[in-house]
Amino acid sequence: MNNKKQFILEIYSNKNKKNWVNKWNLRAKYIAKIINLIFNKYFILVDIGCGEMKIKQYLKELNCNFKYIPCDIISRDNETIIIDINTNINSLPHGDIAIMLGVAEYIDNINLTLPIIIKKYKYIIFTHRRNYKNIKVDILNKFKFSDIVDICHKLNVSLIYYRPDNTSYDIYIIRNLLI
Repeated sequence: MNNKKQFILEIYSNKNKKNWVNKWNLRAKYIAKIINLIFNKYFILVDIGCGEMKIKQYLKELNCNFKYIPCDIISRDNETIIIDINTNINSLPHGDIAIMLGVAEYIDNINLTLPIIIKKYKYIIFTHRRNYKNIKVDILNKFKFSDIVDICHKLNVSLIYYRPDNTSYDIYIIRNLLI
């Protein structure tokens, strides 16, 4: 098993799971509200790194009309598409929106992978850890806001939302104007 996959599995068995799950749930609720504002009609959501699939629950609570496609490096249920975006990015399913909540840190080469994802979806919503204090592993992708701006500029897409929230994560929404 590679280090990233092992690290992800260890996170889920962490003694402090309740603390980070609460933060993840708040973030997922916030993202669900953003998606609800963007799409007032039927949409297909591809959840890359779906984890516990909380975004699906929160979108249902908002009465959104959507199809949910969970993707992760390990199986989460019988509908999960198992995919490692570092080695098999072209196998991602089609949809209107791709989200990556807590996944960007595990992308080996953001300059290679993110453009492929951007070209495939109308909207890409993702989070990225801003603060690396207390992180004990050296597997996280530590790109900066300026890196995302550069990628968007090169691809001629819009970074329509950037919000440093009240946690240690930034939220990015990219709009592909060509789709």
